[in-house]
Amino acid sequence: MTAERWRQIETLFHAAHERPAAEREAFLDRACAGDPTLRAEVGSLLANEALAGDFLESDAKSSRGPEQAVAPTPGEAAQAGPERR
Repeated sequence: MTAERWRQIETLFHAAHERPAAEREAFLDRACAGDPTLRAEVGSLLANEALAGDFLESDAKSSRGPEQAVAPTPGEAAQAGPERR
């Protein structure tokens, strides 16, 4: 991929990302008219960004901070094995 092509993809990605999700498909269809490869590249980046965002948000909601940490039971600690330094 050339640097110019990457700039084109990046520019369209950011332009599409700034729009409401409901408008992105139509925007990309217009902006990438006649270039299905460009459309596919930008669409793929948007889809992957959405998946990554969903993963990070769900992980952050389910993770426990240090103040919420639960100490292992003696049985769990024994299963973990000896501490190594």
